[in-house]
Amino acid sequence: MVTAPPTQSTANPLGIVQAMPLGPLSGSWVIALRETQQVDGYVRVEVIATPFGISSPRVAVSFVQPSGGVNLPAPNGIGGQLSPDGRSIVLGVEGRTRGGELFVVDLEMGRARSLGEGVMPVWGGAGIAFQRRHPTDVYGAGTSWIIDPAGGSPTHIPDDAVPLLWHRDSLVVATVTGLEIRVPADARSGFPIPAKLDNGPVGERPVSDRAASGVTVLAVPTFTGTDIAATHRIEVVSTPGAGTRETVASAEGSFLETRFAEPRWNPNPEVRQILYRREGSRGRALRILDLGGGRDLVATTRGVPRRAAWSPDGEQVVYTTDPLTADGPATQVRSIRPLSGRDDLLLLETELGQTQSFRDVASFDYGPPRPP
Repeated sequence: MVTAPPTQSTANPLGIVQAMPLGPLSGSWVIALRETQQVDGYVRVEVIATPFGISSPRVAVSFVQPSGGVNLPAPNGIGGQLSPDGRSIVLGVEGRTRGGELFVVDLEMGRARSLGEGVMPVWGGAGIAFQRRHPTDVYGAGTSWIIDPAGGSPTHIPDDAVPLLWHRDSLVVATVTGLEIRVPADARSGFPIPAKLDNGPVGERPVSDRAASGVTVLAVPTFTGTDIAATHRIEVVSTPGAGTRETVASAEGSFLETRFAEPRWNPNPEVRQILYRREGSRGRALRILDLGGGRDLVATTRGVPRRAAWSPDGEQVVYTTDPLTADGPATQVRSIRPLSGRDDLLLLETELGQTQSFRDVASFDYGPPRPP
């Protein structure tokens, strides 16, 4: 029997999360994660929001945490930390000596509240999945849990599976044997496993999902072999049941020569495209797999893209980059029509003379305004 660790506050000693209200959200927005190096060994992290296509940045959340050994953003990416309606975000604020603390922030109202101890949160339709571990533990070590966003007692995920992604009410996790899809039932009946995906991603987290004909479709980056000779693939896997799997992109080379990172389905259900980064010692580029036309295209960007996501309509991409240097921090967030290179817009930029970096980006469509 696994006993949940205590839920008392374990936030970093420089203060809890500070939240600033954005007001009623409507239309399309870009949300980015920015960090600023501090001289006292701490990093200030800010969640920045701006209406899509308009350079009007607003700080929604600000907090500090120790530098060194802290992986920002969380491996699942900022998109997985947004609530299903995009109006709240859950953050795993790590401390220097004691794990970390989960904060849920209402972006519209600017209210932050703690869910207790935890790191690496993934928000989905059935709750918030997260880990509890000591910050000095190796990556992935610890126990995993699911908690209601409103609070309460968490439910343990067996087998120390690492939560990666929610799809509706199913949770994709990583285990020592690969990827598994689990459907949370309740604390007594546990977590049935309707499908198991062998040969899961090594060094990549994970996967993006899409509904198609009543099944879940995962775009999975995989790596097999050794550092000297390896096969890199993006596979499209349909589940549940026996399912099907299809390799849609493949390359041979060492681990350092090539890597397929962070595949993202085009949100337009009529378009079968996958956006991904291909990077390694031979260079880095943003690419688009057009499954309908059977083409693997290089996307137009300014500079070298670090992180990228589709715009809500699937016609543009938003990405972090620096237009002048191939290495170093990302100093800009831009949007562009990736195949034509049109509508190239600068959305966010770090302040001149400041040691800042944009670490992740997401885009969300909030639809019509909600009634007061």
